[in-house]
Amino acid sequence: MRHEGHVLVDSSAWIHALRPGDDARFRGLVDSLLASGSVATCEIVVAELLRGARSDEEFARLREALGDVAHLDLAGVGYAAGELALRLRGAGITIPTTDLLIAATASHHGVSLLHRDKHLALAAEALAIPVWEPA
Repeated sequence: MRHEGHVLVDSSAWIHALRPGDDARFRGLVDSLLASGSVATCEIVVAELLRGARSDEEFARLREALGDVAHLDLAGVGYAAGELALRLRGAGITIPTTDLLIAATASHHGVSLLHRDKHLALAAEALAIPVWEPA
């Protein structure tokens, strides 16, 4: 299923948007996407975010917030992530598996990415995935 118009918000962007006193630009970008109903996530990002919860209450708030966004299926992206890893390794670039899977998920579903991660930037560039910027 394609999710054109959605933006896969990586945990690196969520973290900067959710931390009080952190990057106001990312907070504004994520807030704008949430308001328009354009945020997408995937199970890897969900796990990364929930892993960082510091209390049961914070875990519950994050879980509730993530329940309202589009969830992108990971079925079939493992092969694309593996192929991307092979291509990048041939260029001397090694990227964590989680970032390979997130980039492959965005590519598979035809969505843009919002992130703040150097590895994900390399993977997105290799797959020609647009990085979301507001119009």
